[in-house]
Order: sequence, then structure tokens, then C-alpha cells
Amino acid sequence: VEAMLRGSPIARAECLYWGWGELKEDKKGASGQFSAIAAAAAGEEKGRGAAIAHAQFRLGFCCDAEAKEWYDKAVANGHVKAESRLRRSDGLKALEESASGWGSA
Repeated sequence: VEAMLRGSPIARAECLYWGWGELKEDKKGASGQFSAIAAAAAGEEKGRGAAIAHAQFRLGFCCDAEAKEWYDKAVANGHVKAESRLRRSDGLKALEESASGWGSA
């Protein structure tokens, strides 16, 4: 919340996503802000990679239908939690696929 008050766009988007500070929870609005942050930072120097990766990670969190795409982008920019989510997701899919054959004889 303090970072948001100092003017950090990514902190503001986080606060909007979770409804922190004086902001009302607005996941769609936060998604739009994360998207704008990722787009704006994408053309800048590598030093902004962490901001890009975090915005992409949060877009994966916000956008179920496009989650894998955003997590892949975040991983490409070095976001460890996004990589963990992808692994977990891939592991669950593999488990579901193997379980679908159980009980069929």
C-alpha cells in the first residue's frame, strides 16, 4: 500500500486486485493495469524485466483463459512463481490424464 501511495503503478494494480488500501477490489481493472504495465515496460531496457515478469504473472492470475500464455511470458522474463504454477498445472494435467484411464477395463 505504501508503494502505491508513492506512485508505483504495479503496486496500485496489486492493491486494486486485492482491494487493499482505499481501493475497492476490481480484478478486471487490475488486469487492465497489469496489461498496460507489461506493454509499457516491454520496450524498455532489461532492468525492467522484473516489473514485466510480475505484471505477466498477475495477468496469468487474472485471466484464466489466457493463464498459460501469460505464465509462459513471465517465465521467459525470470519469474519463479510463474514457473512453479506452470509445473503444478502441467503435473495436474498429467495426473488427470493418467487417472482418466483408471477403472476402464
